[in-house]
Amino acid sequence: MLAGAARGQTNEEIAAALGIKRATVSSTLLRAGRVLGTGSRAGMVHRAYACGVLSGLTPEARPPFRLSRAQTAVLGGLANGSSAREIADTLAVSENTVKTHLRKLFTALGAASRSHAVALAWQHGLLH
Repeated sequence: MLAGAARGQTNEEIAAALGIKRATVSSTLLRAGRVLGTGSRAGMVHRAYACGVLSGLTPEARPPFRLSRAQTAVLGGLANGSSAREIADTLAVSENTVKTHLRKLFTALGAASRSHAVALAWQHGLLH
């Protein structure tokens, strides 16, 4: 299920791929979040990579990309499980500015979600 989240899949997509109920995916990811110490899917993916749980996940091919300093800072906030508001407070910018950086980050990485962006960043050496 964490691998599905790392691939940017929704709970519905994960459930369909595994042939289980969506509620089972939701409750299992909630439990995983408690074990990993975060309620954010992006934070879960980050901690799962950091613990080696997702180290065997085949990296997704992406064309070369470069992130701005602001996008890198926002990515760090996502990995910590922070909301856009929390990232904005940390960076002393508006929440709308963070959301703009998020959109540009998703485009640069080809990410479908916050958790997918974190996974791609791990896979391509942007997070450790």
